[in-house]
Amino acid sequence: MKRAFVAALALGCSCATPRPLVRWGDRVDAWCVTGAFIFDGSARQGPMDVFVRGETIDAVRPTTGPKPACLDGRGKTLTPGLIDAHVHLGLSAGHAPWDLRVPDLKQQLDGLLFSGVTTALDAAASRGLDEVLAQEAPFAHLVRASRIITATGGHPAPMIRAGAPWPIADVMLAPMLAPVSSDTTDVGAVLSSVLASKPDVVKVVYDDMPPGSPHLSHPVLVALLSAAKARSVRVVVHVGSATEAIEAAEAGASLLMHTPWESVLTDDEVRRLAATKVPIVTTRRVHGALTEVLEGRVSLHALERQVRPDVEPAIHHRPEGFVMRGLDATQEHALARYDANLQQNVRRLHEAGVVLVAGTDSGLPNVIHGGALHRELQALVASGFTTTQALASATSIAAKVLLPGEHVGVIEPGARADLLLVEGDPLEDLTALEHVAFVWRAGRPVHRAP
Repeated sequence: MKRAFVAALALGCSCATPRPLVRWGDRVDAWCVTGAFIFDGSARQGPMDVFVRGETIDAVRPTTGPKPACLDGRGKTLTPGLIDAHVHLGLSAGHAPWDLRVPDLKQQLDGLLFSGVTTALDAAASRGLDEVLAQEAPFAHLVRASRIITATGGHPAPMIRAGAPWPIADVMLAPMLAPVSSDTTDVGAVLSSVLASKPDVVKVVYDDMPPGSPHLSHPVLVALLSAAKARSVRVVVHVGSATEAIEAAEAGASLLMHTPWESVLTDDEVRRLAATKVPIVTTRRVHGALTEVLEGRVSLHALERQVRPDVEPAIHHRPEGFVMRGLDATQEHALARYDANLQQNVRRLHEAGVVLVAGTDSGLPNVIHGGALHRELQALVASGFTTTQALASATSIAAKVLLPGEHVGVIEPGARADLLLVEGDPLEDLTALEHVAFVWRAGRPVHRAP
């Protein structure tokens, strides 16, 4: 019992990692890249020379010849830093559900920058995150969500309690949730409570996962969104079904955190979602990734193995008779159907002109911080996106949705110099995006571990 409490207290700590993936390079007031093609956030240009001064891009010009003082970008592509619109820090680092580990926030953050992800939406308040961010180390820019407003006993409580033993689950949930007990809840008090930590967005769960668990009522959702609008607060809403997505969007959600997966969208449902003009985070791979784990057919990409070399071996050694608590056999088999639904729904919403923002739900099994976004973009291409559209969903489009008013997610004068240089041309072959050569965060180089 004593060991269990020690483990619980360790959750969310700023635990030292034996192999830092990233560290700051020397700050240089002015630098440049010459001869690279660029993806400016909407199209491919080049070859170009890009000049940076301080934290911002100073100039972008066609290449006129060799410039010894600049970094040679020939044969490479410069893109805005990638943006993941749905990560969970402080949960799993991608490990199998039978391979429980104490979360290492620093290593999860390192995985983002190592993979070229310079901005991420942390979709739930993470225990111990402030202490980690206080370190003198490079981190992705975080858009931070509030504690999750959810029904008492509602998602994510049942899933976390199913995956982690007591008292560890309760230690994880306490700083994460703001439970709502009934339709008579004072939504103003709930909002004031979660806004006390000054989050960038408020997170609401409007879903029952697993099916049959407590669900926030529609009147409370409407009241919450109305109260948030009166305070000029953005609210991101987790949904699972088409009905939940439509009700949340029509009630004034700022962003839906998942593409509906429970069924294939009807023409009318697609039309109603498109009419709201509410952006949706794709999370295209999440159910397929978990299916791969449970069926023992995971094959991580090289970049994912670099970020988490300890994940894949355990995934392929599922203990005999292992059953995920909280997920019965019927629900486990439904994951493949959900994955197929997602492929169709992402494609149809994309064709209808819905703004889709790339996001991974990193922190779940086989969804590795940083590397997962590369897999997500490849899945979007398989769902009908062009490579240009997929890359825009994780750069310029994501920046407009998550960082309104900030000049980022593009390569143009005045934009923040969050940049990624990769070998080859990702617009010709998206897997080139995994071959990271250099990363810069606000104009400063980030050195990646060999």
